[in-house]
Amino acid sequence: MSIRRAIPGIRSRKVENATAVIWKALLIAEKTFRRLDAPELLADVASGVVYVNGVRAMNRRDDKAAA
Repeated sequence: MSIRRAIPGIRSRKVENATAVIWKALLIAEKTFRRLDAPELLADVASGVVYVNGVRAMNRRDDKAAA
């Protein structure tokens, strides 16, 4: 068997192994994913608003702006 014929076979096995490792990592990570209880608040959280136990946390700047 020549080296030219062996390299593609070796490469395909490496790709298959990498795919299997990635798939297994995704399956493990999926177990720790959490469901969003309030998807309507997602835009606020993405913009940096902090919520504590589902209630918007007020910081000093928000208190001064409200006064």
